[in-house]
Amino acid sequence: MRFLFFMLLVLIATPVMAHQCGEFNSQWQTCETNADCIVAENMCGFPSSINKNSAIEVESYNKCMGPMISCAMPPKGFATGLAECKANKCVYIEKKRAK
Repeated sequence: MRFLFFMLLVLIATPVMAHQCGEFNSQWQTCETNADCIVAENMCGFPSSINKNSAIEVESYNKCMGPMISCAMPPKGFATGLAECKANKCVYIEKKRAK
């Protein structure tokens, strides 16, 4: 019975706590040129691309949300990549690995 109560508490509390972090703002990824974009880690440690002017907001959001979600571990030797502006959105482009 205690286990069921605990699970119910987790299911109710997690969305409430996540709400305190706000939502991911799509403006954090807008761009006009490649120079607007940088490579940054998402809340799970995987590389992504954001607008360089939004770095502080994204870092704060990731720190807030990270403890509330389950993440797979990024693979060792994760390939590095580039941040580019495509259709006014910062995107992460993974470099091809040498074989």
